[in-house]
Amino acid sequence: MHAGIASAADMGRTYRTVRNEILKEEISGLEDKLAEMNLFETNPLSAEEWHLSLEEYTQLVLRQNINIQVSYLDLDTSRRDIDKKKAVFDPATALSSGYAHERSPVDAGTSGIVTDTMTNRLSVQKEFFTGGTVAVGGTVERSGDSDHTHASDFRVSVSQPVLKNFLVDRKRIKISVANYKIGIETLRDQIIDRIAEAQIAYWELVLAREVLAARTTAYRQALEILHVAKKGLRIGNRTKTDVLQAQASAASRKEDILQARKNLQDREDILKKIMAGPSLSGWDERKIATDEVKPDFKLEDANPQANLRQALQNRPDYRQALHQLETDQLDLSIAKNGLLPSVSVDYGFNLNGTGDTGRDTFNSAFGGRFPGNTVGLTFSMPWFDREEFAEYHQKKNDFQGQKLRIKDLALTIVREVRERVRQVRTTIERVRVAKRAYELQEQKLEAEQKRYEIGVATSFEVLTFQQDVANARVARIRAIVDYYEALIQLWQTLGVTLEKNGIIFEEISA
Repeated sequence: MHAGIASAADMGRTYRTVRNEILKEEISGLEDKLAEMNLFETNPLSAEEWHLSLEEYTQLVLRQNINIQVSYLDLDTSRRDIDKKKAVFDPATALSSGYAHERSPVDAGTSGIVTDTMTNRLSVQKEFFTGGTVAVGGTVERSGDSDHTHASDFRVSVSQPVLKNFLVDRKRIKISVANYKIGIETLRDQIIDRIAEAQIAYWELVLAREVLAARTTAYRQALEILHVAKKGLRIGNRTKTDVLQAQASAASRKEDILQARKNLQDREDILKKIMAGPSLSGWDERKIATDEVKPDFKLEDANPQANLRQALQNRPDYRQALHQLETDQLDLSIAKNGLLPSVSVDYGFNLNGTGDTGRDTFNSAFGGRFPGNTVGLTFSMPWFDREEFAEYHQKKNDFQGQKLRIKDLALTIVREVRERVRQVRTTIERVRVAKRAYELQEQKLEAEQKRYEIGVATSFEVLTFQQDVANARVARIRAIVDYYEALIQLWQTLGVTLEKNGIIFEEISA
């Protein structure tokens, strides 16, 4: 049994040996064809591509980004605070009605007097921006036992503070309006930051895609060298070392492709997260395709002095600081007002009436038979104003501190603008240098390939020059992407991101 099996195995080996000898050239040619066609790749099937231009992507971020949506809600909350402060000036109406039944003693021998009283009161009160209050009201009363009598009182009263609390409520509304303006600038800042973040992520995806293309091209070039080296080995003009070098280079470049593909997928996920899409279960359904980098594009230079003026006019954080200074100044004014004594002027005018019927009492009152006037002056001041003095000094410190913070912020803006301008100018030069370096590396590779074809150069030298070209291509696209990102960061620093992207910021009116 074992002998039979061994004999069959020997026959199989003999058959395979003879077949390989006969078909050696054909099989080797087939392997070279497969390598040339790049069919050794084991890439999974690509998902549906979702092409997004930079403009389309920016619009998606504005509509769908979660942080921007939260900022809109915060701004609306700030606007509602203005309504709360204005509500103090809304008129208020009070209406009351009551009934009383009483038995009053007259002497020990009687059961007393029974009195029924019906009282109706109506008043309207309103506060004005000066802090004064006007109240208009009237009381109608019907009382008696068997015979009812009617009495009425119609009154207008005015009370106006002249020192403490004068115009305070109006200043509180101004504070709410200033806080709302701060909220607007906060929202603008959020939108600018999100756009800058999103566009930088977009260009990083462009870079990742270009790097993958460069690494893939280098890998295919290595496979072509491997194909040529194998053929040369068979005819005797290449060595086994040439084949091994090509194989090693192909393996190394395959590793570069794997890393570049992983980086590309990471960058796609970052974009999907920023624009809050797709759904949690659909992240692998679509790949994001971006615009290609144009080899010839207009380079936008920067001017430090003009850019500095732009920044001080448009920077949301600087405008926030100015609105905060306005708020602190109003707070200080209110705190200073709190140090004053409380003095108010009061005036009242009333009409009284009486009669057997309701009509009689109205005629009596508005006929002017029983008018009344009241004038008063109220003064009050605490012995120790320690709380008010502490509040005043706190607000004063806040105001002085905010002025210092604005000065420090202005210095920071000067430094940031100068830094961003230098960054843009540096990347412009890098783009020019990297473009020239890439062209020279291509020329070197072309010359070396010609030398390789005639057998003067080795595969190692060609492979090295191929890698140099791939690295120069990556360096060139890195410089271009760095230029775009530097421009985005400059716009962000100047606060002109929205204008540069043609975005109209519609403020919610207070």
